Amino acid sequence: MKLILNDGRPYPLQKNQISIGRAPVNDIQITEDLASGQHATLYREGHTYAITDHNSTNGTYVNEQRVQGSYLLQSGDVIRIGRTTLRVVAEAQTAPTAVDMHRAPNYAPQAPPPPPPPPPQQQPAYYQQPVYPPPAYPPPPGYAGRPPSPQTEGAATVALWLEIVFGIFGLLGVGHVYTGRIGLGILAMIAWWIYIGISWTITGITFGLFSCLAIPLYIAIPIISGVQARSYMRQRGGSGSWGSVGLVAGCGCLLVIAATVGLFLALGGLAILAETM
Repeated sequence: MKLILNDGRPYPLQKNQISIGRAPVNDIQITEDLASGQHATLYREGHTYAITDHNSTNGTYVNEQRVQGSYLLQSGDVIRIGRTTLRVVAEAQTAPTAVDMHRAPNYAPQAPPPPPPPPPQQQPAYYQQPVYPPPAYPPPPGYAGRPPSPQTEGAATVALWLEIVFGIFGLLGVGHVYTGRIGLGILAMIAWWIYIGISWTITGITFGLFSCLAIPLYIAIPIISGVQARSYMRQRGGSGSWGSVGLVAGCGCLLVIAATVGLFLALGGLAILAETM
């Protein structure tokens, strides 16, 4: 038994299991966009084959009927995958050559043996096609379950410590900048200074009582943000950008210095104003 593709190419069926699909690892590769990577598989069933569809997007058709589960093939069936057709043909016996007839003068061509009787047809209502489990294929290259590389682990640790250390000194978000999320890092830094300003104001109003709650949050938030930066870097892979870290951290330091100087100038102005009154 063999398959004849619509472009005339024959494919003899000799293996017990034959895979069909768009991926190059298949025994029969169909290079068109309507075929899935692992589209279908042929399994040997006695003297013929059965075809199973692997939940492909566009389906597998035999004689323009979509295959559900498995389908036992016969000679003359036409398999269609996308725009590609594969016709099932029984292998013909090889005819004797002229040389063989010359060497055997008494040769008399014999009629081929009669074909075996067809199997008894069962009632469709009671016939149930066997269901074959799909074969287990190895994961493709770039599978998400592979462990992180040492380079990725090192970059994730750097992102964690950058976020914690700089966050404690008022520059939350530097670790996220290192992972490549510059916009998120700048937003985290701005929100962190808004929180610091509000907490200082409330602490002054409550005569330092609010600091009992503010100090644990001041330490916990950088640690939580650093763990998130490390997790993102482990999933993303690669290494961080030191140039972006230097730019954002440098601008952040200048803002911290400017804010501190402005605060002292404001306090000094209020003290001078209070003395003159």
